Amino acid sequence: MGPFDKDGYGTTSYKNDCRHAHIVAYLLVNNLECIPNGLLVRHVAGKCSRKCIENDHLSLGTAKENSADKKIQGTYKNGENHSASKISENLAIDIWKSKGTQSQKERCAKFNVTTSTVAHIDNGGSWNHITGIVKKEINRPSRQEVVQYIINDDETRKSIEERFEKYKSKDSTKFPNCNIWIGSKRHHYGQISVKGVSFATHVAAWIFYNKKAITEGLLIRHGHQCSTFCFKAEHLDIGTPKQNAEDRIRDGTNLTGERGPNAKISNNTAALIRESKGDGTGRDRAKRFNVSRSTIYEIDKGKIFKILPKGQVHE
Repeated sequence: MGPFDKDGYGTTSYKNDCRHAHIVAYLLVNNLECIPNGLLVRHVAGKCSRKCIENDHLSLGTAKENSADKKIQGTYKNGENHSASKISENLAIDIWKSKGTQSQKERCAKFNVTTSTVAHIDNGGSWNHITGIVKKEINRPSRQEVVQYIINDDETRKSIEERFEKYKSKDSTKFPNCNIWIGSKRHHYGQISVKGVSFATHVAAWIFYNKKAITEGLLIRHGHQCSTFCFKAEHLDIGTPKQNAEDRIRDGTNLTGERGPNAKISNNTAALIRESKGDGTGRDRAKRFNVSRSTIYEIDKGKIFKILPKGQVHE
């Protein structure tokens, strides 16, 4: 028998990556390069275990269908058994019973949990097997439909315009000519929600001001010496990913290395790891630098920290 992950799925190496064995089997037998977007490989309910790689026992399906399969097979993990669970069942019950007694913020402080944890318990998004609350299905419009609302719907446009004015700051000394977004932010960009769909603020602004959708394959760029939080019409332009990458290098806003949103180590540490290649096994080097073996592997293969800043000083 081959190796298995913590959830009991077989694993194997495929195209220099660790993948679930049943997914690799499905790709190979059905001559596929990848699994279609929005689908996954299911173990057909009632026919097999998670270790099975028999093609007749595998099928493509949605995440919802896969969850239904797991419930039938008794392998569905919820509550404390869920891989993402951070609280106990007793704490979840206490949080649920406290609903209506205090504000959400006060309950978060009382139980030392996040607002999303309390909100999800309250609305049935999590722990609904003990609360009995069924989360209401919200029929949100698609992203393409929302783009058309931004372009054509007067009520939507008025709402966006009001928020642009409300969350606009011109007090920046570094970017005095920019309209700086001071609302929600993510990965060094402003974020705005329109009819439940999230957009980067500068992207929504370009669509709003130009009254047209972004051509597939293109994206919205910021002008030279412009903040990434800027949404001023004159500072936005449409272009290719290559042009946008060149803009980021030019402006020093390229989110690579330690600036990347998922980076867990510094450029200095990455440089030392790269130089240590060949000096010990992957396991030894991971222990030496207090990182995971996958981090060592990805740096060695050039998947992350491909380009380190010039004049990098080692710690």
